[in-house]
Amino acid sequence: MFRGFIRFLLLAAFVQVPCLSDTPVPCADGASCSEEPITVEPEAEAGVDDVVEASTLPSHRPWLPDSGVFVHSDNMIFASDMFVSENLRGPFPYRIGQVGLMGTPEETVRFTLEGEAADQGIFKMDWHTGEVFVTQPLDREKTPLFQLTVALVDPSDRHVGDPAPLVVRVIDQNDNRPLFSQPSFQGQVPEHAPVGEEVLQLSAYDIDDPALGNAELRYQLIPPTAAFDVSHVTFDIDPVTGIIITTSNPRMLDREGLENLQHEVVVRVSDMAGGDAGLFNTATVTVTITDINDHPPEFEHRDYELSIPEGNLGPVLNLSISDGDEVGGENWLAVVKVLKGDPGSNFEVITDPTTNQATVFVVKPLDYETNPAFQLLIRADNPEPVIPEASGSQRSSAILSIQVLDINEEPVVIPFHTVLSKPEGLPAGDRLLSLNATDPDSGDQMVRFSVGHDPAGWIAVDAKSGVVTTKAMLDRDSPDVDEDSIYTVTILATDDGSPPATGTATLQLEPLRRERQCPLCITHGHLGLRRC
Repeated sequence: MFRGFIRFLLLAAFVQVPCLSDTPVPCADGASCSEEPITVEPEAEAGVDDVVEASTLPSHRPWLPDSGVFVHSDNMIFASDMFVSENLRGPFPYRIGQVGLMGTPEETVRFTLEGEAADQGIFKMDWHTGEVFVTQPLDREKTPLFQLTVALVDPSDRHVGDPAPLVVRVIDQNDNRPLFSQPSFQGQVPEHAPVGEEVLQLSAYDIDDPALGNAELRYQLIPPTAAFDVSHVTFDIDPVTGIIITTSNPRMLDREGLENLQHEVVVRVSDMAGGDAGLFNTATVTVTITDINDHPPEFEHRDYELSIPEGNLGPVLNLSISDGDEVGGENWLAVVKVLKGDPGSNFEVITDPTTNQATVFVVKPLDYETNPAFQLLIRADNPEPVIPEASGSQRSSAILSIQVLDINEEPVVIPFHTVLSKPEGLPAGDRLLSLNATDPDSGDQMVRFSVGHDPAGWIAVDAKSGVVTTKAMLDRDSPDVDEDSIYTVTILATDDGSPPATGTATLQLEPLRRERQCPLCITHGHLGLRRC
């Protein structure tokens, strides 16, 4: 039927064909081409494979544009595009068409087929009839068309006139399955995503002719087996674009409430617009339900009480924090801050990112006498804000009630460091300085002074008044005086607390050498005094 239709087009191309030029061209009988068009009546009983008789066609017809037919006025060759289906099973050689002649050529002239495909033996021609044959199955995806040339040659294989082009087009068959761009796909969708949220878009292709339905693709989801329950997690796919969307109820799409966080769906892609006769392929899509910040961090308790000795630094309390979001993620990690109750910035809270345990540190010493108690308001938050539907948990905040314990602190001695220069040989009881001691603790405590370090035994101190005096003569040459001629003494101030606390003051004495008169002596024959 197909070749018959082509033959009909060939015959119709030569029926009532107007001139191709506005200038009249003389015809064979002397008439002008601008006159009535030539009408050729085809034979009534012609078969679909009959060769057009040369006598039925005018000998002067040129190439007819857009007709698919080549007609050469000199060589009398006409040829139309030929079509052959790929993957023919034979038998071979298989006839695909025939070229024709106009007029009656000499008996010694014959047809010849030229071109690479002819040289390779893919196509052959009957030199006498002009029939064209294919000798093997063709693959449209490899070569969609062949460019050949038909010519007339004489016995010496010389062309008689100009050759005519012949195009053989390979008709596509649906012989290739559609292919996904990858064997499997990974997608993700956040929990509580609204219906219609896009998960991912699949891509597939088909190497068959895109102009035909053989490469028109359609996507569909293959229903899960009964053993795989995804009752709360469902998806759909756009059959044309391959976009997968979620169709789950957002409230049921709760990551923390789902047994499985990864769900597999099988997608089928079919050609021929998804028709039953189309070829298909499948791919697996793994969809992961990702976490959103729908759970605020919460302390284990709302109130905490602790006592901290004054003066202490370092960690004082560990706080356990829970968060229902994905462990280790930003939605789970807690950051704790002190909101109220710490005007002096004495406290800091640091969270361990691996355990979410918060530790309260004292970073500045506490003083019972200044502030005996603190009430800290602390709050735990995530780096990313919690969604509005989940915010407002009362356990995201806590109260730390802290009592500062009074510790018996050492008295403060004033001055705590004194340097004096005194001449050696001072008599015992000479007053050097007076010390004063204050106790930073609250309450009325008694402070008593005493000598601490005094290796030469030169110093005494009044236990109540703190007056420091000498009790022996200073000697610059004493072995207890260092190389810089300094003698160091420590004075202690001890309170009567429980346990007692002691403050220290340091006294550094520089014994000055005193000038002494030497005995009368004679030097160089003169009487005089010699200074020693």
